Amino acid sequence: MMDDIKRLIDEKEIVSFDIFDTLLFRNVSRPIDIFRTMDKEILEEYNIKDFSKIRVQAEIDARKVIDRCDVFLDEIYQEINKIIKNKKITDSIKRMEIEREHEFITVNPFMKEIYDYCIDNNKQVYFISDMYLNSKTIISLLTSNGYKVDNNLYVSCEASAMKGDSSLFKYVKEKNNLDYSKWVHIGDNYNSDYLKPRELGINSYHYKNVNSIEENNSKTIFESIILGIRNKYVYNGLENDYWNTFGYKYLAPIYLGFTNYIYLLTKSDDNVFFLARDGYILKKIYELFPNNNKFINYLYVSRKSLQIPSMFLKSRDKLLNYTSVNNKKITLKKFINNHFINIDIDEDIIKLFGFNTMYDSITSKNFYNAEKLVAHYWKELDSKIKDDYALAKEYLIQEGLTKFDKVNVVDVGWGGSIQEAISNILDKDIYGYYFGTIPAGKKNYKTKSFGYMFDQSKPERLMKKIFSQVMMYEFIFSAPHGSTNNYIKNNNKIEPVLDNNYDYLNIVDKFQESSFNMIKEIMKYYKYYDSLDNEFCLSFYDKFLKEKDFNDLKMFESLSNDMELGRNDKNPYIQLIDKKDLLNKKRWELVTKKTSKSLWNGCFLINGVDTKEEYDRLSRRYKKKMIKKDKSINHPSILIKIRRKIIPYKLRYIVKKTIKR
Repeated sequence: MMDDIKRLIDEKEIVSFDIFDTLLFRNVSRPIDIFRTMDKEILEEYNIKDFSKIRVQAEIDARKVIDRCDVFLDEIYQEINKIIKNKKITDSIKRMEIEREHEFITVNPFMKEIYDYCIDNNKQVYFISDMYLNSKTIISLLTSNGYKVDNNLYVSCEASAMKGDSSLFKYVKEKNNLDYSKWVHIGDNYNSDYLKPRELGINSYHYKNVNSIEENNSKTIFESIILGIRNKYVYNGLENDYWNTFGYKYLAPIYLGFTNYIYLLTKSDDNVFFLARDGYILKKIYELFPNNNKFINYLYVSRKSLQIPSMFLKSRDKLLNYTSVNNKKITLKKFINNHFINIDIDEDIIKLFGFNTMYDSITSKNFYNAEKLVAHYWKELDSKIKDDYALAKEYLIQEGLTKFDKVNVVDVGWGGSIQEAISNILDKDIYGYYFGTIPAGKKNYKTKSFGYMFDQSKPERLMKKIFSQVMMYEFIFSAPHGSTNNYIKNNNKIEPVLDNNYDYLNIVDKFQESSFNMIKEIMKYYKYYDSLDNEFCLSFYDKFLKEKDFNDLKMFESLSNDMELGRNDKNPYIQLIDKKDLLNKKRWELVTKKTSKSLWNGCFLINGVDTKEEYDRLSRRYKKKMIKKDKSINHPSILIKIRRKIIPYKLRYIVKKTIKR
């Protein structure tokens, strides 16, 4: 886009720009929302309800009574004064509107670069706008955002001419003796900024309004602010790194929504502890909220560093339960490695307990034997767990958890196992705030946990939606550092030992940093916070996960993660499928089974397929057939149902075989 516009500019001597939604953005998704930000203040100060509706109607009424092309702001407020009937209050509200324009107006970084290119190449530059604000106000808005105005601004209300009927372009031409053939105009309105100048022989470029590219799903003022700023970052035209855009486009609303939920529940408390790694970005955002004088800390903890040590307080027969993640049992070797215990395991001893090698999995069938094996080596295990318990407890005390009667911890979810471990080690009441919570047995902390998207699996619809892609949510709530393995004492200070053997830490850093920068701008307007729906915040990432676009899949292709305690085996986010398997109906069940193991559930790429067009064609064919097959299995036709009842299965099988011969 940038190169296309620069080529047009190179061919011309004169460049004119539309102003609003082109050179300048408002940090809301709809212009009317500027007026909505005034509603509450005007109601409180002047007892005038629904000012924004009055303001919109006043502009309509003002246009009916004038005999010119456009109205002035003063004329709009003359109509408002007919309702308010108090000139002093009317003038005060008018000043408030101008102040809001200044507060919410921001530069378009893409168009600022285009403007600078024009200046550097000695082009004649004009600013042209269909607008009710006078030139004095608009000059102030332009200059405060880096544009230089020098008798080259033309506004419809002052010129009595508009772009929408071409008269403003004619007015500018006559005033400056311009040649249409040497002129290019750039703006966001398809009719007045693109078609109308072309009718006159002016070359034009349609710059899409950033708020028109996606459906506007904001309902509240604060949602409009989030969406307006998001769209500005994502669609302004500048080329960004993929992972930076990933943060702007999909994740910032989720991070902000969740952190806002935490803030509203804890703003009167004296402490909040964010648990690694899920709380890394949340802590940074939380510190942006107003009146934050509380004790805020980030704890380097993990299931591995706390759960097993907390078992020192319990019996060893429960130890194995803490080594299973996502309902997947682990191998004997991994269980030992998880605890960093150097035990000389005798192969003959292992066989006495029904195992062949250290690589045998601990399953429901051999679980009892595994417990017996653990009991046999309990002395070595117990010694290590005691040491880990002492260090873990000292670390938690060092980080300040024992200073408070009520301790608040923040994590992504889901069963509150780390919260329970902290509570066990410190024997304290711990309140947990989570992205989502699920029932986790009869535990004393159950009534002290709070879920944002779903609480105790309710609403079930949201729980199922998130759990269908749970590893993709775990991915975004990661951190640019590794997991906490255990703790060591160094110069009388307890320090975490981190496992930084991850291949995506720099990627996490990119999308979380871009999200944070965007949220910093949003938080400038937190005083206008009214409401923020959690499904609004979820909608952008949810859509991304469902669309499974080829270009996005390619970016995740090289990423993998370890789903279990102790990093031994990695699982890919995207499975790679052979083209021949996808084309062979008999192998589709294998394809389905393999893709179900993708951490981005159901996603795959095809060996040898490097274009979006071919990938979409092949994957669409496969998915269409599989959906059709699923429907036929789950919803058989009436004839099929009757056939199944009347004709025995064995007879159907014999007939089918005979026909094949």
